[in-house]
Amino acid sequence: MRESAPFIATLLLLLCGMALTAAAQESGGILRGAVRTQGGEAVAGAAVLVRNSGTAERRTALTDAGGEFRIGGLQPGTYEVEVSREGFTSQRRTAVDVGAAGPESLDFVLEENRGASANAAGNRISEAQLAGLPLNGRSYSQ
Repeated sequence: MRESAPFIATLLLLLCGMALTAAAQESGGILRGAVRTQGGEAVAGAAVLVRNSGTAERRTALTDAGGEFRIGGLQPGTYEVEVSREGFTSQRRTAVDVGAAGPESLDFVLEENRGASANAAGNRISEAQLAGLPLNGRSYSQ
């Protein structure tokens, strides 16, 4: 009995290691990528929407500080991917094939939106424009 104790302990450790490895693996397909500006800067906080074209299942994620995203556990199939961020023009890709074999990688380059939302995001106003704004409790003639 004492002679078989090391063998049994080694066998148990091996089985536990295999179980942990199997639990750590993610089932289904993986979609990952990066979102950058035209200048190559990372776009943090961009919304990534993934929609399965066959089942209409939707998954969302936000890009991290490095502009990267990862969505796992996707059923193999064809997807539509849309990336958007305030102040930028959204981008859409259709017919993206995701399989269980390995991660699918997509990179997006967002163009800065030159419209009204870009003005709201950070343009400065002059002192004269600021003085001309009405204040609560003050008439326009003051």
